[in-house]
Amino acid sequence: MVGSVVIIVLTILLAVFAPLICSINGQDPYTYHLDELDKSGVPLHNSTFNHWFGVEPLTGRDLFAIVVFGARTSLLIGFGATVFALLLGSLVGVIAGFVGGKLDTFLSRSTDLVLLFPELIFMIALRSLIPDWFPRELLMILVIGAFGWGAIARVVRSQTLVLANEGFILSSRVLGAKKFYTILRHLLPNLMSTIVIFGAISIPGKIGSEAALSFLGVGISAPTPSWGRSIADAVQWINVDALYLVYPGLALFLITFAFNMLGDFLNKKYDPRRL
Repeated sequence: MVGSVVIIVLTILLAVFAPLICSINGQDPYTYHLDELDKSGVPLHNSTFNHWFGVEPLTGRDLFAIVVFGARTSLLIGFGATVFALLLGSLVGVIAGFVGGKLDTFLSRSTDLVLLFPELIFMIALRSLIPDWFPRELLMILVIGAFGWGAIARVVRSQTLVLANEGFILSSRVLGAKKFYTILRHLLPNLMSTIVIFGAISIPGKIGSEAALSFLGVGISAPTPSWGRSIADAVQWINVDALYLVYPGLALFLITFAFNMLGDFLNKKYDPRRL
């Protein structure tokens, strides 16, 4: 648990202070250092005083800077898509569970449809429809979040159905409180632990989705640093030097592993269904 928190905090600090950290060796992820490559595009050195992780094949961009700035991309999209999915899923789940009736049936079927929809195919299709000027990070947040709210909606709905029959909720309704007031004042505070736990569990999946889409070439566009695209670019050079793949791959593994461990800890300790 402590180790996971340390990894997460360090990664966040890495992302926030990326320009400052990369300024130590005077590098950035956008400058091409073609003098560090041979005629075939292979780096001349694995690492140097100026390039701690070496440089990227073909482009000569600093690998350390790419990994550090790539943390910004992964965390931005991971957190952004998670928040968007939590807001949308919580709204749908609360309304479906509290209002009930035909609206519950409609929202439940809509949730099932979202869970079954092939997110990857939709993202690939959007690639050809969305103009290039549209911010790619925002597009990733919207698409990943829009197809990631189904699970939280189901969980929130089931919890809402349980809480709706509790004494404090029934008393509020008997006393004439409006539904909006009851939801805001009594229901949501009792759902927050579930929502927060599910959010922590969801973050690594959202980060992994960004990496997978970038790996397939339909995510973040070059030259914006992305761990997924760096892994895809490194695959063809793995026979030359496996470290091109290790650096971004290890960064992606550590942050997803840390969030998974944190989410599992919170789930075991604070999930109201376990109390």
